[in-house]
Amino acid sequence: MNTMLMRKKVYFIAILGIYTLGSCTYNNEEDLYGKLVCDTANVSYLTHIKPIVEQHCISCHGESVQNAGYNFNLESDLIVVAKSGELFGVINHISGFPPMPNGMPKLDDCKVTTINAWINTQK
Repeated sequence: MNTMLMRKKVYFIAILGIYTLGSCTYNNEEDLYGKLVCDTANVSYLTHIKPIVEQHCISCHGESVQNAGYNFNLESDLIVVAKSGELFGVINHISGFPPMPNGMPKLDDCKVTTINAWINTQK
């Protein structure tokens, strides 16, 4: 094989590798878009809370599994826990409350802030 052609292939592979590695610099939304704004105005159960509950809570507090007797498929059950102060305690990892989601990292700040705003509308 021609030496010049071989060099071109090596350069091409090197450039492709550098480009590929450089494209992995931003690997999360905050790096890509800057600090995300967490809008807590007009928080509603259906639009804001239910998606969080479905993603993080239903596997342990749903129709088939109702740990602690809670079925968070029902908004009314979540309202009871919100009004009691328990929901605030567990999602904010307050001492004396079991941290939720159980065995998982604390919810991100925006989700906690959104749930806290919804809790405040239930009082």
